Amino acid sequence: METDQVRTADPPSLALERHYPVAPEKVWRAWTEPQALSRWFGPDGPQNVSLAELDVRVGGGTDFEFRHERFFDATVRDNHRRGWSGTFDKLGQFLRGELQS
Repeated sequence: METDQVRTADPPSLALERHYPVAPEKVWRAWTEPQALSRWFGPDGPQNVSLAELDVRVGGGTDFEFRHERFFDATVRDNHRRGWSGTFDKLGQFLRGELQS
């Protein structure tokens, strides 16, 4: 099972780190293929990803947009933490082949 390593500071900020027990190539595809990225990224699913255009070749570019709110205080930050943790949980499901089209 994947677990979060959380670091917080004052003023409120958030850093999450997650390790997945899968081949690096699977993680690469999940982050670099637009259709794959749109299937798992974001707490509420693909509707949060409004644009995912990725060209990961040397000299390529990436256009990626998703909805996100500012952190006004620690409570808001903690709510976002739960959302991002859910996103990374979905990435784990995607990498294990548990998310269907």
